[in-house]
Amino acid sequence: MDPIVSIRTFLQVMEHGSFSAAARAADVAVSSITRQIDALEKHLGTAVLTRTTHRLTPTEAGLNLMQHARSALGEIDDAIRHIQGIDHQLSGKIVLTAPLTFGQKYLTPLLPAFLNQYPALEIDIRLTDNYLNLIQEGIDLAIRVGEHEVPDLILHPLMPNHHVVCASPAYLARHGTPNTPDELKQHTSLAHHHEHSELGWSFFQGNEQRLIQPHGALSTDNSGLLINAAINDVGVVLMPLWAVWKEIDEGLLIPILTDWKVLSPFGKGLYLATPPHRRQSEKVRTLRQYLLQSLKPLSARCGHV
Repeated sequence: MDPIVSIRTFLQVMEHGSFSAAARAADVAVSSITRQIDALEKHLGTAVLTRTTHRLTPTEAGLNLMQHARSALGEIDDAIRHIQGIDHQLSGKIVLTAPLTFGQKYLTPLLPAFLNQYPALEIDIRLTDNYLNLIQEGIDLAIRVGEHEVPDLILHPLMPNHHVVCASPAYLARHGTPNTPDELKQHTSLAHHHEHSELGWSFFQGNEQRLIQPHGALSTDNSGLLINAAINDVGVVLMPLWAVWKEIDEGLLIPILTDWKVLSPFGKGLYLATPPHRRQSEKVRTLRQYLLQSLKPLSARCGHV
């Protein structure tokens, strides 16, 4: 048994979610995948997978193997590409993750030009507001909101995460413009569901602090839906400036309570995060620099981290 081949097979099974899907991706028989996993478990002296009728789950040993093997194999693959002189061609896959709204607004128009420039590259982009484990999920580059305590991640500041409260001109004409955070209690608020939702909306002015719990006609975990509802006069919304600056500049939304600072529930900035084992990858570094450069106008509009 070649342990490197068996470990790669194990990682493919975990990536695709089943033996049959991994076999299709590798264009081999399912029995070949099964033999590799059986040989790996025999070699290690422990199970790496728990197999049920409907799903495969890594054991504690399997999780440990995933974390270390992805890092090690990534370094090996990069070294081989460098020696072979392939890296300058920027071929292969880059796995990128970003918040849903950020990806839809900014990455969607940016990535086609990058892929046209590097046609041998493939980008697997995962748009989600959930914080994925970059090492366990095999992610090369992430746009992260906030300074989460994740050891070893390499963070490159992208832009601030300032928040604004805003509403449409028609809504404010109909219901009036609140002058203090307390007056928001008489307004329809559009609530964003996330892991810090219970903290409410926190406002600061000097030594004064106000905490408001939003309530109203709509609550969702999709910020794009909330922005659209606010534009269509449904209520008042709290959003990062990077998510609504264009709507504000176009007059579709009007910032309110601008003499109050709003505490971001996620952190002070947006960052490009790279796991340590992908730090030396030329293709990851090239995409990171492309995004940093391309997003400079947005960063300038939103300020500095």
